[in-house]
Amino acid sequence: MTSPINPVFEDIRLTVQRAADGRFWFVAQTICQALELADEQAALLLHCRPEGILFGNEETPQAMIDLENLLRLSLSSTSPRAERLRSWLCQVLLPHLFSSSSLPSYRQLSTANKRLRVLKWHDDWWMSVNDVMQVFGTRAELLAMSEDPCCS
Repeated sequence: MTSPINPVFEDIRLTVQRAADGRFWFVAQTICQALELADEQAALLLHCRPEGILFGNEETPQAMIDLENLLRLSLSSTSPRAERLRSWLCQVLLPHLFSSSSLPSYRQLSTANKRLRVLKWHDDWWMSVNDVMQVFGTRAELLAMSEDPCCS
């Protein structure tokens, strides 16, 4: 997951993270708070699809829900905030999350004698296999080096 961002909806600080597959995940507790749902566990069990719920690896794991489950909760909530949350989500948060800042970007990486192109996407850096082979050599070259007694 990418580094969390913390947008604020009506003085409630939410936490959103983006998974490597591009899906957005929201901390369920603060979403339930924003929707004025008193029993978070009951709301998740009653209204959310299980495949859209994740539990973190913290000492006390917190539930995270995907965008679909956030919408399911907001549609089932009777709170007047629910409609405002959906409106804020569609008009403010999602455009921000999908803005050009979240698109992949290319950078140049200079090594001792090579200039390589790397891709930054979702807080990860990516290189082509070709570029990696230019820096480290081909598999055959690496295997030959490992068999060479001077390299042991």
